[in-house]
Amino acid sequence: MEKLKKIPVIGYILRVIIAVCKLPKHIDNLYQVLGDHREDNLEAIKRLQEQNDKLQMQCEEALRENQTLQVQCEELKRWNADRMQEIAGLQNVVDKNVDELKRWNADRMREIRNHGEIIKDLYNLKELNRKCSEHPTIWGNESKLHISNLASVNTCLFNTNSGHITIGDYTFSGSGVSILAGSHDMRLTGLLRRDCELKEGCDITIGKGVWLASNCTILGPAVIEDNAVVAAGAVVTPGTHVPANTVYGGIPACKIADIKCCSDNDWEADAYKKALRRANGILFVDGWTEKRTLIYKGQAHVGHYLAHKDARILVRRKKVELCYLNESDNQSVLNIVDKGKKDRIEHYIINNKYGEITIELCEQTELAFHVNIDKFNSIFIWEKEEL
Repeated sequence: MEKLKKIPVIGYILRVIIAVCKLPKHIDNLYQVLGDHREDNLEAIKRLQEQNDKLQMQCEEALRENQTLQVQCEELKRWNADRMQEIAGLQNVVDKNVDELKRWNADRMREIRNHGEIIKDLYNLKELNRKCSEHPTIWGNESKLHISNLASVNTCLFNTNSGHITIGDYTFSGSGVSILAGSHDMRLTGLLRRDCELKEGCDITIGKGVWLASNCTILGPAVIEDNAVVAAGAVVTPGTHVPANTVYGGIPACKIADIKCCSDNDWEADAYKKALRRANGILFVDGWTEKRTLIYKGQAHVGHYLAHKDARILVRRKKVELCYLNESDNQSVLNIVDKGKKDRIEHYIINNKYGEITIELCEQTELAFHVNIDKFNSIFIWEKEEL
């Protein structure tokens, strides 16, 4: 056999025969291997089939949901189209109303401008009347007439030919008042009596807060002390001395009554309480001019100019709302001191424009105002109107 193998052709054939003889064994081994994996493969195929069935069911459900969404989308499109038509209709109505509102507003603005012009004309007329009424008639040397800028002497006739006339703060007069510090020498006659007036000796001094009622006459020399009252039509004759806090009346004027005046800080006095009620809880005490009318943006406001750097307001309210207008080009600082809250100080920067001040209060108190500029009289302050 070994010898046969050594023959090339026979050796090859023998090797083939041997391999063929061994082939069934290899096939059996292969079938065995394949048989071992067949069950696993069938199980995997089964699982894959189940997953495929599940995915198909999910796809069918998704298709049904998609069809439902398409239907809803079509309904939403139709609803949206209907709403757009409604909006277009409403827009037409709004445009029409806006046009009508614009026309109405234009008409009202013209009316407001006309009203503003009317108010301005009335204000100018009132200011002209005030200036005419407050412009006194002066006979004699004007340099002898000394009137406080806080006094208000309407339609007074002054004569300073024979002396000086001095009038203090907050003194005021009615109409037709004559203050005559001019006199003639009765011992002379004719032209000399008329032309040779006395040059001195007839001074008239009127203190602070004096009330000169209508048509009264003051003949110099005379002294009228603070807070006195000269009754209407009275004639204060030369040499008369009217004490403070008294009422003089008659011809010749004589004492009629004493006045029990409130002290400056006796805010609990009955007169102050009544004055606060009449003034709606706020009193401009001192440091202010008399009431003035100012036109701002077509509206008339009644208030006060600062007459000094320091001024006071008496308040019986929980809140004070004030407006200010600085008519100068200078910026200033307004300090407001609340005497009722341990001198609490609030600072307000006032430029050359309009502004508002709100102060919260808890009780009756005194507010002290102070500004840091010399042109204090350009600041106008009024109480904010309730709308």
